Amino acid sequence: MPAAARFPHPFARCVLRLAACRLALLAALAAPNDPGAIVSKPLESKSGPPGATMFVRLAPEQTGLVTENAYDDPAMWGALYHEFEVGPI
Repeated sequence: MPAAARFPHPFARCVLRLAACRLALLAALAAPNDPGAIVSKPLESKSGPPGATMFVRLAPEQTGLVTENAYDDPAMWGALYHEFEVGPI
């Protein structure tokens, strides 16, 4: 009989899954020399010295992309605070 049929309540299925995960974790911790076990490994060091990158900052006139920050006006934030917090009236 499947576990879902024996434990029809969602909470019971959740507890069952949690117990199975905990048992799997304990088994993995008990056998650290297992080739399939998860092992902590530090990140590799950087491959080269820090320096210039491939990226260059381009002016908006050069790229043709000009944007406007409509949220930069402090007066707008004060006037529309209620609308931003709870929605329109």
